[in-house]
Amino acid sequence: MKSLTARLLRAAGSALLAAARRLQADATGPPPGLAHGWAEPGNPATAPDPATAKAREHAMRIALESTGDSVLVLSADERIVYLNRRARAQIADGRNLIGVPFWTTFPDIVGGAFWTALQRCKADRQPNSAEGFYAPLGRHFEGRLFPAEDGSVTVFFRDVTEQRRSERTLAESESRFRAAVQALNGILWTNSAAGAMDGEQPGWAALTGQIRDEYQGFGWAQAVHPEDRQPTIDAWNAAVAARRPFVFEHRVRRHDGVWRHFTIRAVPVLQPDGAIHEWVGVHTDVTEQREAEAALARSEQRLRLATESAGIGTWELELATGRAVRSPGHAAIFGDDLPDDAWSNATFLSHVLPEDRARLDQIRRDALKTFSGWQFECRIRRARDGAVRWIEARGAPVRDADGTVARYVGIVIDVTGRKEIQAAQARSAEILEQRVAERTRELARQIAEREKAEAALMQAQRLEAVGQLTGGVAHDFNNLLTAVIGNLDLLARRLPDDRLRRYVDVAMAAARRGGELTQQLLAFARKQNVRPRPVDVNAVAVAMRSLLGRSLGGLVTIETDLAAGAWPALSDPAQLEAILLNLAINARDAMPTGGRLRIATRNVDAGSPGLPPGLDPGDYVVVAVQDTGSGMPPEVAAKAFEPFFTTKEIGAGSGLGLSQVLGIASQFGGTARLDSRVGEGTTVEVFLPRSAAAARSPGLDAVPAAATDAPAAPGAAILVVDDEDAVREVNAAMLQDDGYVVRQAGSRAAALVAIQDGRFDLALVDYAMPDMRGTEFVRQARRRQPGLRVVYVTGNAEPLVADMGDRRDPVLAKPYSPAVLLAAVRDALADRHAGEGAE
Repeated sequence: MKSLTARLLRAAGSALLAAARRLQADATGPPPGLAHGWAEPGNPATAPDPATAKAREHAMRIALESTGDSVLVLSADERIVYLNRRARAQIADGRNLIGVPFWTTFPDIVGGAFWTALQRCKADRQPNSAEGFYAPLGRHFEGRLFPAEDGSVTVFFRDVTEQRRSERTLAESESRFRAAVQALNGILWTNSAAGAMDGEQPGWAALTGQIRDEYQGFGWAQAVHPEDRQPTIDAWNAAVAARRPFVFEHRVRRHDGVWRHFTIRAVPVLQPDGAIHEWVGVHTDVTEQREAEAALARSEQRLRLATESAGIGTWELELATGRAVRSPGHAAIFGDDLPDDAWSNATFLSHVLPEDRARLDQIRRDALKTFSGWQFECRIRRARDGAVRWIEARGAPVRDADGTVARYVGIVIDVTGRKEIQAAQARSAEILEQRVAERTRELARQIAEREKAEAALMQAQRLEAVGQLTGGVAHDFNNLLTAVIGNLDLLARRLPDDRLRRYVDVAMAAARRGGELTQQLLAFARKQNVRPRPVDVNAVAVAMRSLLGRSLGGLVTIETDLAAGAWPALSDPAQLEAILLNLAINARDAMPTGGRLRIATRNVDAGSPGLPPGLDPGDYVVVAVQDTGSGMPPEVAAKAFEPFFTTKEIGAGSGLGLSQVLGIASQFGGTARLDSRVGEGTTVEVFLPRSAAAARSPGLDAVPAAATDAPAAPGAAILVVDDEDAVREVNAAMLQDDGYVVRQAGSRAAALVAIQDGRFDLALVDYAMPDMRGTEFVRQARRRQPGLRVVYVTGNAEPLVADMGDRRDPVLAKPYSPAVLLAAVRDALADRHAGEGAE
């Protein structure tokens, strides 16, 4: 840690100080402790005493490691000199990147926004910022860059992928909402949680002609009528303070200077914690409606004045005589010109539609019995044209001086227009409710799809984590099994008693079974050392049929449906055989009383529908295994590919069969898909990429065995390099028993000393050593001893193919038997080309 601090002080001190100063001036401020953790380089007046400097260094380290941003420091020659904890987690991927050239590690950034910002920052000696999408990680990042006097640059960056995705989703939702509001002839606007208008408000700007600077905050009120302005602000502030919906009405000056009446309705949008995120409101133009209402009010006023002077639409009824008096307006409403003495209650009821007649007659009778007033609405058929009209009728008793009710007076109003408006409003409300319901259903569907996608992502991450764990366990287990198998073989050679040797044979068989289990683990973890090549899937299926027949027993009938002209698949014959054997055994276990197993192949081109999700675009060859067994319920089928998941009894299965199938297919760029129905059976389809090259004959890949069991070079000197003591010692013992002169080295340093001291015919090298990879040791060793033959051993060889300097060097996968080791050593010593091209 002290060396790390010193390195940071030397390489990143001035850059971090410059960043701290810039952040101090920024409104966001620096991370805690960053602004005060450094003395200015080269200024003795600001340099603290050693104790203070140590404390500040400690504070700086804590601040950088605990800040919410990822921190990266680049030296003047653009090498990485510092990464804080968050940056290491985001971009290092477990690698030590200190001292590594930045553009070598992240070549995809060259020429992009970050690269441009960095060059401008260094050239201008000014802070800069950038945002962009980094394809290898599939994430959006934004960063701030701060230069220092020594040419180094400090970068504060963070992952904004989810923020940008949320912003896009919100923008799309707002766009749809604005379209809906416009369809309803409304003006949509939003205000902040505090009630101030901010951001772009295109609807309000188009209505009022105000620009953004004019309507920001409470500037919108300047477009409100002076008489309505302050009442609007007071009511709005009260609604914001009370967190309740805002309903109001005022006049707004349109962009052409015309005053229009608007109703306003605004509601708060709440965050999950209950806090207000913003206010969303709609202005609806009701000018015509208000003008109609005003006209109606004036009409009613005129009607009242007319009534006072024996006006329009009035009537009187004398109770003693039954004589009725009507105004001309009354006669016009009913559309007749009957004289007053011909008008009666019966005449009135004859105009009323039959559906309303009995109700109205009863209302009038009840009122007359109690000398009370009445008010009702009904439909009438106008006499002159037969039109159906809505009327509202009101009546009130008039008492004499002694309190006796002598007559009734009242008015009749044609309210057909109002009824039509109410019906239209009801229809509009129904349509709006339907649209809201449709939108709600759509949102529910989108939420369900998002939850499904999130669940799939979590499952993929879970499988990846288990894969990494199983790969590591298998690697360590292979080392142990190599030592066990080697020592058992040595022990068997030295036991004179056949009975004791049988015990050793049982232990050896168990160790080999453990080796098979680790191969399953490596297949699931996708860390097997496989050699993808063109494979004739039909030929493999035909070749496996006899083996499967013996393995599955007589109760299972095997059928094949192999596509004529099946494409060659990019795979490995042995791994494809393992897939078929695993699937066949699973099918047999699902058919305990017998059944039918069907192996089929087919071609799937890039444009075919129904490809499994996650596959790269392209052509695929499908190998399907179908059984007529018991099938699986959906909840079991959903977990079928999970490692260690099994429905068998304890000890009857490892739970790695289907996960191994998926792991093998994934290694070659494919996948596996399962379809199962209870009582009908299960079908597993394995998708393998199509190979551009033709499949080769299986004989071309055969490796010739050693011509003789005798050493190819008796007395040859062999250097055994392995950091695992047990593995190294058993390898040395097996080689010594075979007549070789062996020297051991448990580390890179010891191995290089041995190479310097003596000359060796062959080196048996472990690929994964803690202080150096085996391939790097071989490069250094061959610079000192050109032509040195090498045999690699590894417990997990997936990175070895890309890392080998000489592809002729053989590789042994742990665990291996002594016979396999000795054969590989003999072949390497006998190969006159071994060791060439090592550099």
